[in-house]
Amino acid sequence: MSYFPYDAVSSPIHAAPIAQTFSVQCYGTKAWLFWSSRTLNAHGHRTVTHPAGGVITGTPEGIVRIPTTRAVVGPNDLLVFGPLQYHAVASAKGKNIMFAIRKVDKNSFRASMRQSAHDTVFHLIRYLYDRPQQYLAIIFDSIKAKYDAQLGGSDAGGSKLGFSDAGGPDRKSFQDKYQPTISDVYRSMYVNHDGIDYFQLPKDA
Repeated sequence: MSYFPYDAVSSPIHAAPIAQTFSVQCYGTKAWLFWSSRTLNAHGHRTVTHPAGGVITGTPEGIVRIPTTRAVVGPNDLLVFGPLQYHAVASAKGKNIMFAIRKVDKNSFRASMRQSAHDTVFHLIRYLYDRPQQYLAIIFDSIKAKYDAQLGGSDAGGSKLGFSDAGGPDRKSFQDKYQPTISDVYRSMYVNHDGIDYFQLPKDA
């Protein structure tokens, strides 16, 4: 949710590993720019998972010269995209409301591995290091659900792999070291760069 007095780049370049994203635009207009992990790395924009996806090389001027997909969404639009699809977002001035749901399943995991096996594996390692109990619970509940289904039983009441609450422990050991030494330094290039025109927000948005 935002209420900017002018059109603004509201989200820097990032991506979600493993998860498929369903973004629902409720009010106002947003413009999205997309780059796949494969495309970025092929053109010298190196990606990293910390455990979320980030870009650590390249320039703001250079990234819009490589193959880019643009999407403009308004009220009642649903935007769906896969894992490791890097994106930046601009929001039109005034009230703007959007929410996103992420889904993890075997298909989204495979899609993430196809985009970048390296970034997918390191996302898992870094996430598992900080949240071993949460990840083990997901694995065991998934196995139990499959076993119950084979027996014709019910797995009601357990947490399941799929749509889930993104809350929980917020410990990010790798990110705590990565952010001040690498991410903040690199991101400052984008903060000081006026790139709103790249998004081509509709004039009447």
